[in-house]
Amino acid sequence: MANHFGTALSRLIREHAYRAGDLKKLERQEAAARERLNDATRTLRAVKQRRRDTLARLDQLNVEISNLAVIDTALIRAIRDTPRLGHFEHGEFTSELVRLLKGLNRPAPTRSIVGAMVACFGFPFDSPAERDAARRRVVERLRVLAKKGAIKRLHSPDSNKEGCWIWVGL
Repeated sequence: MANHFGTALSRLIREHAYRAGDLKKLERQEAAARERLNDATRTLRAVKQRRRDTLARLDQLNVEISNLAVIDTALIRAIRDTPRLGHFEHGEFTSELVRLLKGLNRPAPTRSIVGAMVACFGFPFDSPAERDAARRRVVERLRVLAKKGAIKRLHSPDSNKEGCWIWVGL
């Protein structure tokens, strides 16, 4: 097939087509970047407003505290307000675990203890991460009770076998 335009003109036309394609792509990227920038600006405004509100509330609390007692509020350490998983009272989880272990009167495997606690408190248990979180929560409390001497670990923590626990009392 013959090139009616010539090699030089054909190269320039092809280069023009590539650059026009690049320009369209860059315009889409620019529009997306502008949208992200607008979202970030809105988020920044909201965070700044929440910060102002929090500072105003802290000032108000400082005044209320100073009206009741002479306390240097700068010495009060900051903590984060992290929500708990589950809506139960302080100590209710451990009380239910103790009640469960006392009622069994026999060694109980970790798997059945976790299952009973999940059923009692309705912890999420669908994904592997949720199952692991529920298991860790129960095992952590079991270890605390074992350290206090209330329960006895019947398995070696070094072995990779399923754990077994029994109530021995305080």
